[in-house]
Amino acid sequence: MNRREVAMSRLLWISFPIWIGSGLLAMPLGAQVQYHDITAGPPVTGSTIVGGRYTPQPGATLPPEIRAILTTANLCVGKHLEERTIVSFLSENEFIPRAAQENVIRVITGDDAPDALAALLATGGASEPARRLAEALVGLTLDPNAEGYPDQLAEAIQHFNALVTESSEEFVLNPSGELLTIHAILTMLTLGAECRDLERVEICLVTPEKMISSVEGVLHPATGDTIIAGWPFSDLYDAAALPQYAVSHDWFVESRPISFQRREYVKSGEPRVFLPEELRRAGEYRDVGIFAEVRGIPPYPEIHVPVGIGCEFQPYVSHRPVLICVVTPEGEITRVEASYRSATGDTLIDGRPFSEVHHAGQSHYAAGHDWFMTEAPIQHEGQEYVQFGLRQVLDSSTLRKVGEYNGVPVFADTSSSAPYPEVFLPVGPGCEFQPFLAREAIRIRGEEN
Repeated sequence: MNRREVAMSRLLWISFPIWIGSGLLAMPLGAQVQYHDITAGPPVTGSTIVGGRYTPQPGATLPPEIRAILTTANLCVGKHLEERTIVSFLSENEFIPRAAQENVIRVITGDDAPDALAALLATGGASEPARRLAEALVGLTLDPNAEGYPDQLAEAIQHFNALVTESSEEFVLNPSGELLTIHAILTMLTLGAECRDLERVEICLVTPEKMISSVEGVLHPATGDTIIAGWPFSDLYDAAALPQYAVSHDWFVESRPISFQRREYVKSGEPRVFLPEELRRAGEYRDVGIFAEVRGIPPYPEIHVPVGIGCEFQPYVSHRPVLICVVTPEGEITRVEASYRSATGDTLIDGRPFSEVHHAGQSHYAAGHDWFMTEAPIQHEGQEYVQFGLRQVLDSSTLRKVGEYNGVPVFADTSSSAPYPEVFLPVGPGCEFQPFLAREAIRIRGEEN
């Protein structure tokens, strides 16, 4: 037996003629290959169908019990069509591509005209059998109880056999996905077997809207893969390619700290799997949802970012927060929250070094001006002031803004009044101030001494 004959022996349905209704039905030799998703019992052999429980006679109609069995087979096929989980009978591990299944299914359901499918089946050179087969498939499994159903099934099998017999060697040796789909559907229909329910699974995931959800799939009976609407789950959901997952972003891959609700967080430990009801969305960071435990209260000591399908999240913990006194460009004395990284000794604000956000070189600090560095006197409300004494750390409880000099806010003691004997200028972050004494006050003090 040459290669073509071997291939045809696996595809052809011409081994044993039997009668269903008024039409000649040739049972498939391929049915000798057990389809592990169908509990069919022994392979179909001889001139019997449905596991040897019925031997048709020419011109006879189907008994009710046999019609019921075949109806069950149609329901089984319908389930596979709906879920796009048709597996080739010729290879236990061969998953028929969804596109090929669609090309056949849309003709069977009447959503597409048979012309395009006929053209695909005719690539082996047998255009007339291809056309007739495609036309015979229209509506094939929609109503198995209709009077013409047995004849339509027999006609489809007859044209299938003719297509395989008359097609080229290349077409038979390398059957297309469409041909394998038709072969599998006709095999399931003629086996008349009960359909075993496919094992269903629910997979937890994060949606593009950054919400926790789940999708239902079925386990592929041959490979164990999870199938969603006919597509392998891994083809539809790859966390590394989806922007709602942190693993698709450089800041996560490079283990940079992240900022959330004015706190800085860093990775902590290994990723963990949560149940959907254990977490709730608390916000987002750079297009990735931030989740907190449902019982958590902000500010959260720990947050979680999604990193993998199946509700796998990476914990992030907050650094020890510190409050640092600063002066704003508007002259307000305030405290900003930063995080102290004990491992490196760095102080950070929103993931940036504190010295980049607040530094003495900013124009509202005196240290950024030449006149301060050269200890030049300053003017305020008609009085001249000069630097006097050492710098002091003060805060809003002791100082209030009373003016401005060359863009630098001027402060005085809260208990004093104009004309002020002493004013204070902020030198740098940390609420460090340089006292300036009025020259007149220095003169008076000198005279007193």
